[in-house]
Amino acid sequence: MRVLFTLFLCSFVLAACEQGSKAYPKTAQIVEGGTLDTSILDDDVDSYVPFEGSNALLLSETFTGTSANGHEADLRVRYKVNPSVQSAVTQSTQVVVSINKDGRATELLRQSIDTDAMEGDLEFSIEPTTSAASLVVGLDRLDSSRDVSVPTYSTIALPKAIDIKDSDLSRIVGVDAQLVPGSYTTELVGDRREHRFAVRVLAQYNNQPGASIECLDSASLAQENADLKPVIGLDADAEDNFIALEYGTRDSESPVSVSFSKEGLGVYLVMDASSSVIENGMAHPMLDAVSRMVISLGRFSDFSFRIFGTDVFELGSLRDISFDDPAGSGTALYYAMDTALEDIESYAPPQQNKLIVALSDGQDLASRNFYPEIGSHAQVRDYIAQRINTVREGQNSIYDSQLSAYFIELPGQNNNNELRTVADNSGGYHFQVSDKQGLRESLQTVTDYVGGSYDLVYSSQQTPDDTLLELQIHAGKCSDTIQLPTRYND
Repeated sequence: MRVLFTLFLCSFVLAACEQGSKAYPKTAQIVEGGTLDTSILDDDVDSYVPFEGSNALLLSETFTGTSANGHEADLRVRYKVNPSVQSAVTQSTQVVVSINKDGRATELLRQSIDTDAMEGDLEFSIEPTTSAASLVVGLDRLDSSRDVSVPTYSTIALPKAIDIKDSDLSRIVGVDAQLVPGSYTTELVGDRREHRFAVRVLAQYNNQPGASIECLDSASLAQENADLKPVIGLDADAEDNFIALEYGTRDSESPVSVSFSKEGLGVYLVMDASSSVIENGMAHPMLDAVSRMVISLGRFSDFSFRIFGTDVFELGSLRDISFDDPAGSGTALYYAMDTALEDIESYAPPQQNKLIVALSDGQDLASRNFYPEIGSHAQVRDYIAQRINTVREGQNSIYDSQLSAYFIELPGQNNNNELRTVADNSGGYHFQVSDKQGLRESLQTVTDYVGGSYDLVYSSQQTPDDTLLELQIHAGKCSDTIQLPTRYND
């Protein structure tokens, strides 16, 4: 049962508010060390940490889906009753969930306890904008004649979306800027020449606070095989962080600016719903991680959801997902991607940047059924890689928009490096994950790449298209320089 809540302004006092909002006595606060980082707990109750020194309830939470735009999220909280409290549980005992925000508590849900199992699930919906608040989950109507020595209410942080946070520029020790392939265009606009292009800015970060910074150049970073991560937030001071040089000279009257002409971001999520995803224990982690990404990008993105097994189905939201029957499952990943590419070509807003994120755990042996003219699975794979390249080039040359593709390889059966191959051949990005934490981190990286990519515009006084034009990218104390692909020849 889903309950969509609204925050009522009920005082956090020792009496209940009139419409059922419940206030909790100070003695019900969680004990020192009892707060759980539930994001690292497994969904299975057998994997919970011991109850020793804990509260009346042991809790774990996970997202199970979102609305189409991520403005509403479905949450499942799993609970297990501490054995030391079970003797006080009666047929009338209830589990109560409330939202605690700014010292005010609003009840969201109460549910009777299964007195035989002493555990269960609580399912409800929340507005992700309340993520700064916390959930208070506890037991009500315990047997008052029984001595309960642990707090009856536990406080847990609401599960977080995948955040796009500005980078700590003070920790950067080397910058590697990359021109997004095919992004450069130029045209005369009045009596000036306008150059448009996209750059992705990566950097190596020093994890030792207070350490002195000695910047490495991009060549040194490559030699050291540095662990590069996106740099987010440079657009806040674009004029100083992105500097155009014409024949080595900066024109102070022509600053580089960030382009805000794009129509948001189009995100095409292509998810494996074959039975093996359930068998490998990745169905719930995938829904949880993808939900967090949708919530994070929902502020400025449109989403298209599709799942694939033996066939491909488009969904209205993550709430509509279902998985294949084990008796007849398949993996039609490439056909699913092709349907997303068709949507991009036929229906997507032209000026919108697009993102395809594909998640799969197996080798695609089903897509060939949709291409009778293609003779082998490998040829279908190569066809899709070429399709991605063709659509990317068309989007850029015709509409000045970008298309990026990400392939997330879930743990499971060996897919013979199929995903890595199609990523390499299509100019996409490949992530191989071994567990649910790795899955969440890979989608964090994808989200960071969105924040670490910048659509830029430089309007030059010089109208020839063969000007030597370079771009300096400054991030903290370090910088990198790339040459833009004008018609300039040495």
